[in-house]
Amino acid sequence: MTQIPSTDLTERLRILEDTRQLKQLAIAFLHPERPVEVDSTFCARCYFDRFSAPQQETFEEAEERHMALTDAAALKRLAIDYAHPEIGVETSDSLACARCYFDRDSAPKQESMEDAEERHLILEDVKHLRRAAFDYMHPEVGVVTSDPTATARCFFNRASAAEQESTEDAEERHMALADAAALKRLAIDYMHPELGVVTSDPTATARCFFDRASAAEQESTEDAEERHTALADAAALKRLAIDYMHPELGVVTSDPTATARCFFDRHSAPFIKDTITSRTTKAVVPKKAFKTVSIMKDTGVKTIETHLGSSIRKSASAVHLYGLDNNDDPAFF
Repeated sequence: MTQIPSTDLTERLRILEDTRQLKQLAIAFLHPERPVEVDSTFCARCYFDRFSAPQQETFEEAEERHMALTDAAALKRLAIDYAHPEIGVETSDSLACARCYFDRDSAPKQESMEDAEERHLILEDVKHLRRAAFDYMHPEVGVVTSDPTATARCFFNRASAAEQESTEDAEERHMALADAAALKRLAIDYMHPELGVVTSDPTATARCFFDRASAAEQESTEDAEERHTALADAAALKRLAIDYMHPELGVVTSDPTATARCFFDRHSAPFIKDTITSRTTKAVVPKKAFKTVSIMKDTGVKTIETHLGSSIRKSASAVHLYGLDNNDDPAFF
């Protein structure tokens, strides 16, 4: 009889012990009606609350995990369909029919070639503007170029640079703009008196414009009317003086019914010497109240004798308004 080595014997005993425990576990699993036979010193514990039990997820977490796995499976199928268009579509619906993906009712609107090119150009411009904005906001970032022959130049001294104004011109422009803004506010206040006055000083108080210390002296109603009358008289005298000094100016009137009359033949004209001599039935009038007019036929010059005894030589074509030098004569009116 061959003797078995001790190592093999130990291994065989361990295998038999494992087999016995597996048999016992299988009997316990297949016959749950049998009671559990344990040692009197043993105690029971909950299978799910033991220290070595895996952490149990809640019902909400289980549903969330199920939905995530479902979405992953759908995405996997979509990825397979997209990556392998050669695989045919399989369906279990015998009534299903095919349709064009791009012509379906829910398909997004397709842009034309011109719109696509325009969008591409806009995106390129936006990219360049983004790069320019980044360079403007971060001057500390150095300039990177792939051209080894590129050289730098001053931005402000370049040939195409805009002309820079001096400090004096900038200050003058600022003052001019400030004056324009102030004039604009003043014009708005003058043209819109209905707008209320707005101030940020809580201690500011109002005063009457007409009662202030620096206000110009106001004239009374009587003085204003008197001044208006004086100015009207002055205007009338000015018109009268212009008419007297410039007889060559025609008479202008706005009355369409006005008619002209001869100055010398009017009813209120003064009488001359010949008229007084021929009319013997009239009353005798003092000689000094009239002017004597003698006409020299050879020279065409008439001599006018005034009440002062002096003679004035004038042309026969000159016009003389009799009686203007003696306003007290009743015949003047």
